Amino acid sequence: MRRVLMVCAPADGGAPECATELATRLGAHGWEAEFAGPPEARRYARLEDAGVPVHRLSLLPGYGHPVAAVRAATALTRLLRTRRFDLVHCHSAPSGVGGRIAARRVGVPSIYSPHAFPFVGELGGARRLAAGLVERALARTTTLLACCCEEERRQALAHALLPPDRLRVIPNGVPASPDVPAPGFLARMRDGGPVVVAVAHLRRQKRLDVLVDAAPRILREVPSARIAIVGDGPSGPELRAQARRLGLAGDDRFVVTGFVPPAARYLRAADLFVLSSGWEGLPIALLEAQACGVPQVATDVGGVAEAVTSRTGRLVARGDPAALAEAVVSVLRDDGLRARMRADSLRSWAESFTVERMVAGYAAAYEEAVCRGAAGRPGRCA
Repeated sequence: MRRVLMVCAPADGGAPECATELATRLGAHGWEAEFAGPPEARRYARLEDAGVPVHRLSLLPGYGHPVAAVRAATALTRLLRTRRFDLVHCHSAPSGVGGRIAARRVGVPSIYSPHAFPFVGELGGARRLAAGLVERALARTTTLLACCCEEERRQALAHALLPPDRLRVIPNGVPASPDVPAPGFLARMRDGGPVVVAVAHLRRQKRLDVLVDAAPRILREVPSARIAIVGDGPSGPELRAQARRLGLAGDDRFVVTGFVPPAARYLRAADLFVLSSGWEGLPIALLEAQACGVPQVATDVGGVAEAVTSRTGRLVARGDPAALAEAVVSVLRDDGLRARMRADSLRSWAESFTVERMVAGYAAAYEEAVCRGAAGRPGRCA
């Protein structure tokens, strides 16, 4: 059985969720996975329960810190030299720096899954340029680049990261929705009317401030509606302060609250899922909403339009609270439309975004990467 080292620096979000699903399911495809991540992360108990060894390293949680990246590369190089691996799979840009450098040092092939490139998003010109230069430099060490959506592949080609024959599109996937009860606060909200839910790591990228800005109009035009923003992260205090300024803090129809996995606890109780992100790859929470049969209103960024169609939800321009509110209100007011969207969302997930489809796609890419050899140089299949 071949062995792959998953490298994932972020502690929360879609990238570690994808990496965890892969690590716990690759055995059926002839791969044994080990996991390298930051000292603490919620997912480690699940990995260890599944028998996946976890290596807690001082990996960089952000992008653009050269000294920390060198330290991460050194720690990963030491691990790769201590234990034999056939492949390194780096998830997210910060992991892709140290992970690919380490793989190159020891002559092990690497696959890089950006989960949104670091030159995409609300960045200044200098930072965007620097990120592009770093990604182009690191691309030379990459055997295959695994894009989570067609839009990410187009970005890779536009920035001349790798030739087309070394790019693979492997859409993110999620498992079937578990049958779990809703938390008490959400069950109570649901008793009063239709529930709008956003589940996300609370950080700038997710632009949940746009949903908070849209909330007064939504609640004014659909008084029975309820809105729940669920998640943890650095933007939490800002969102709560914003809600207070808008007079939402004392309204029992609106809440910002912490997250306890799985996401299905919240999504299965939702009538509508909202994604208000400023930039994305192909967000896991969106696919989880489809797996739960929840219609979506989402900003048209990254690969979102590859999942959200007029049959499953509505797309809106990013950063526009009025447009977001209008789309949410239009869906909430039409019970028949939501029923059709529920069925089509489940169908979309089953046809395109199951976790089994994702794992099979990566397993095939792993075999190809090993055959190509380290750093994209022609190799020989074992």
